[in-house]
Amino acid sequence: MKANNCVLLLAAVVVVLMVTSCNDGHTHEPVVEVENALTLDEAEAYFEQTMMQMPEEIRNIGFNELVPKDLVPEWSESVSTHYGNISCLNVPIKSREHFQGRYMQSGEERVVTIAQKLVLLKNRDTSEKALFVLALIPCYGYEDAHEGEDIADLFVQGGSKNGFSGLALFIRPETGIVFCVSSFINGHRTDIATSSSDKATKARLTKQASRVKFYRVKSAKD
Repeated sequence: MKANNCVLLLAAVVVVLMVTSCNDGHTHEPVVEVENALTLDEAEAYFEQTMMQMPEEIRNIGFNELVPKDLVPEWSESVSTHYGNISCLNVPIKSREHFQGRYMQSGEERVVTIAQKLVLLKNRDTSEKALFVLALIPCYGYEDAHEGEDIADLFVQGGSKNGFSGLALFIRPETGIVFCVSSFINGHRTDIATSSSDKATKARLTKQASRVKFYRVKSAKD
């Protein structure tokens, strides 16, 4: 099954923690007490600090592609994982808008819903933190097979990917820049690109990315 596509914009500076966050495996250690783990209080404070860096005029016009303007974390529903020296929180989000991706597959236009959540990470050795909006663009077949399920819940950073096929984008919410993109087939990562990747890898994923058109969709109640 082919992975879907995304707009690929890579940051100019590589931060070790961010690169590590994109390189998590497909299994994880049991969630137990770990030293210097990321706490909810730390995560909330870092989120507020990060979002304050977004210029208000950018937030108002929704300039940040694939980042909801009214992003609200559901902290009480967070899922904690850890892998290596990385402590991670997977946080569901609420928003009055969502995104769809349209692309051609086998000569037919396909439309998929893009699943999103927050991923916050902390290097337990250095206490360095990072925040991303994780946007999941599923293959049409994967979305169809999981109709009625929240794909963002099925894909756990630092944990199970539940057979996900498609693209996973790690987006800096304060800039809208896609820092990292990975392609998955049946829950296994098949390719990954960050700003430190070689040109051939970037070109390969950028070619996939160029085929998709994104749309913001307001919820019916609005």
